[in-house]
Amino acid sequence: MVLKQKKQLYRWREEDLERLRNFRLLDDDFMTKCFEGDPRYIEFVLRIILDMENLQVIEVHTQAFVDNLTNRSVKLDVLARTISGCTINVEIQRADKGAGFVRARYHHSQIDSNLLPKGEKVEDLPVT
Repeated sequence: MVLKQKKQLYRWREEDLERLRNFRLLDDDFMTKCFEGDPRYIEFVLRIILDMENLQVIEVHTQAFVDNLTNRSVKLDVLARTISGCTINVEIQRADKGAGFVRARYHHSQIDSNLLPKGEKVEDLPVT
């Protein structure tokens, strides 16, 4: 019986290792788990991508839902806020499908529409 259990555990371990070998940071589920909760991880990636060595991320939300009561809502892969008050949206796409400029424009408009409180001037819109 013990030998059979060891073989089963070994098989499960090998299956788990194979799944891990196939993970990519650009996989939506894996990326969500890697970046959720601790700003240091997305900060590291953004410093490289944006070439901003001093960038400091103070808040991060993965799979952030931006609700629009009258039109299409959006779910953002990663929404981060920097110490300077800048909001950054990171969208992960492994394929060209769904990665168009119009989609990015719409996502950005939804972020902007939720950043400016009523009564504020458009010129006061925070950097995104």
